[in-house]
Amino acid sequence: MESKRSTPHTYLPPYSIRLLHLNADIPHSNAGELLVVPLNEAPPYYALSYCWGRPGENADILIGGTLISIQVQLDVAIQRLRALAATTTDRLDPPLTYVWIDSICINQHNAQERSAQVQMMGTIYARAIRTLVWLGPEF
Repeated sequence: MESKRSTPHTYLPPYSIRLLHLNADIPHSNAGELLVVPLNEAPPYYALSYCWGRPGENADILIGGTLISIQVQLDVAIQRLRALAATTTDRLDPPLTYVWIDSICINQHNAQERSAQVQMMGTIYARAIRTLVWLGPEF
């Protein structure tokens, strides 16, 4: 699969969100696909809160065939989420299929969208099954 460096973000209608549908196939390089859904019709999803790490420490990740740059800490967190999604576990019910991550699910290059999504963040977190917290691999 040829990757391109641009944005995986399609148009986001009002009162809608993007969810990352995790690819649990660990050997596959594509981390997942972005799904656009009205917030009040979203499938069960987890929200991720994470430690940003040092500025400038970035990694490239493939989302829907598009290469994007994210914080290294977030890359490690997504690798861990994919591993969790790939295993059967009693720790997460329902299974870890969809996750909302602000820096991926919000188009950071669109100021209007970013502003609208930030205003909805309270509701986005409140509707999540759980908020997962990633402090880093060393914790």
